[in-house]
Amino acid sequence: MRLRAVLNRDGGTLKTADLEALTTAIVSGFTACGHVIDYDIVTGAMIGDALEIAFSEPSVDGVIAGGGDGTVSAAAALAWKHEKALGVLPAGTMNLFARTLAIPLELNAAIAALAEGKIADADIATANDRPFIHQFSLGIQPRMVVEREKLDHRSRSGKILAIARASLSPLLRPPAFRVEIALDGTTEEHKVSMLAISTNPHGVTLLPIAESIDAGVLGVYRIDRLAMRQAFKVAIGFLHGRWRNRDTLNVCRVRSVILRFPEIKPGARASIDGELTELHEYIEFRLHPGALKVLVPQ
Repeated sequence: MRLRAVLNRDGGTLKTADLEALTTAIVSGFTACGHVIDYDIVTGAMIGDALEIAFSEPSVDGVIAGGGDGTVSAAAALAWKHEKALGVLPAGTMNLFARTLAIPLELNAAIAALAEGKIADADIATANDRPFIHQFSLGIQPRMVVEREKLDHRSRSGKILAIARASLSPLLRPPAFRVEIALDGTTEEHKVSMLAISTNPHGVTLLPIAESIDAGVLGVYRIDRLAMRQAFKVAIGFLHGRWRNRDTLNVCRVRSVILRFPEIKPGARASIDGELTELHEYIEFRLHPGALKVLVPQ
């Protein structure tokens, strides 16, 4: 294959990595397996443009995206659009999609696994036509993202600490909002503190990671309106990896989801693959089974 690696130098791991040694390992590792590979190292502000250029190059068969989940999500959208392969070099904080693809988190091991890997078909979802590979969230998680971005984190460990501190914010005043939810055509109305739609249902691991890349269904996770004490228990459980609390979390697997917000507030936000976005009054979720080509270990 002819490949191009695009590395986000502002990604959690790459902030402190020896980039010269890393790019040398990338070129030697992929070349040894018969591939041709070039690379670009860009700032976080330029990552979107660099990925677009890489995927638009007619001679390129696939792109290796090095960065966090935000970088990988942007790369996945372009890979789907251009019908090219995506390789994930896990250089972020949580690396959720890399974990789903069973890619080693140590960079040299990840390079070897990708260079020797194969192409697989993965599901990708859209929310009002915006692609996502992990999760679309409302309520508690977007508020955590807002608080996390206020905190200074110059390293991966600093970002992990910022995430933990930001988790405390929703405890002071748990969000609550009305939503009409149509699941496979059946409509219900709830007042919720958290609602998430995942591209594939999460497994039973400590982190909310998809159990499969091609399950063919969406996962829906709902926590109804919480009092402060309940929210505290939920957040503590999440920090200890006990996010699947049967007392508060409602879970289902469906093929279609439509959300309507009868009382949406100006400036309301959602989180899509960990990045904040404007919340719209009407959101239709669609799954595109097997539409994303990804590099995975043999």
